[in-house]
Amino acid sequence: MTPGGPPMSEADWAELIKSWFPELASRRLNKLTWPEIEQHRDYTKQMLETTTSPRSTSGCGTSGS
Repeated sequence: MTPGGPPMSEADWAELIKSWFPELASRRLNKLTWPEIEQHRDYTKQMLETTTSPRSTSGCGTSGS
């Protein structure tokens, strides 16, 4: 991988990331946390439906969009 080099395919990126972060490459290890995450699904869904992200523009001279 070099700046301005040929584009990398998705498979190339997958191999590179796997070498950088081997602990994240195993789907089996990730599945161990799914039950813990699942118990919070309803709460997370509710929060995503009802919570907005305020955009603070005070002091920066712009208006929110």
